[in-house]
Amino acid sequence: MSAAREQLLSAANAITTAAFILKADLPTMTAFQEEARNMENFGHVVDPTLYRDPERRAVAAVVSPLFDLAVEFVKKYDAHIAQSKAALKQVQQG
Repeated sequence: MSAAREQLLSAANAITTAAFILKADLPTMTAFQEEARNMENFGHVVDPTLYRDPERRAVAAVVSPLFDLAVEFVKKYDAHIAQSKAALKQVQQG
């Protein structure tokens, strides 16, 4: 196997591994996103003290963008894999 092919396979495996690892924590990330949205929409009414908590807002500012990217990555990865499997099945059925 050529060095270039090995590098491409390694890169593809890294992406698959990243998706697998992220999927394990996807429920936590999506729950956090939902709670953060709810807090932004209703927090000032329901619990203004928590809404104004600087630690909560700092944590949300740091992890929310990362969670958004991770969730989007997994969604795109899953969609791509499904499309690839469908295309491969079509080719094999010829």
